[in-house]
Formats: sequence, C-alpha cells, structure tokens
Amino acid sequence: MITANEFISNSTPDIEKESKNLLDAIATDLNQGGFSTNTWVWDHISPGASLHVIVSVKDALSASGWSFDYELSETHNAVRYKVSPEEVSAVEGLNWL
Repeated sequence: MITANEFISNSTPDIEKESKNLLDAIATDLNQGGFSTNTWVWDHISPGASLHVIVSVKDALSASGWSFDYELSETHNAVRYKVSPEEVSAVEGLNWL
C-alpha cells in the first residue's frame, strides 16, 4: 500500500502541471472580462490529487486578490468554479495615515 507522502511525492509533477494549466485558463478568461462559472476537467492527475490542485489554485488566486469558489464533481475528475474579485473591507481603528 502506498503512503500519503508517497502519493503526493509521485503526483507532484502532475499537480504542478495541472495547477499551471488551470491558472492559465483562468487568466485567459479574466483577460477577456469573464466572471462566469466554468468547468475544468483534469487532464494530467489522478482523482485523488485534484484537491491538491484546487488548494494550489485557490492560494495563488487569493494572494492576487481573487476569490475562487468551486464545486468538485462526485468522481473528482472535474471542477466547476467561479473567480471573482475578493471583497476587501476596512479595519476599524487603523487610521494611522
């Protein structure tokens, strides 16, 4: 039986490739002004690695000020997602400027 660490280690190149492909597709969509719901079907990863791709993409978009809402398919071979600007609110009491 394969351990979780072995699975992730073996899947890392595919996770990185799929994360890049999905981020490229999202960037293309955003450059065309789209905020619609889209579907992405995994090309290069096993279903068990799909959550790692989602976390990677969600973290990258969040760091850039975008919200990534998603719904993973029952078989984990596809994801429906919507990207939108992340809402930012002022923090009370930080009027130091």
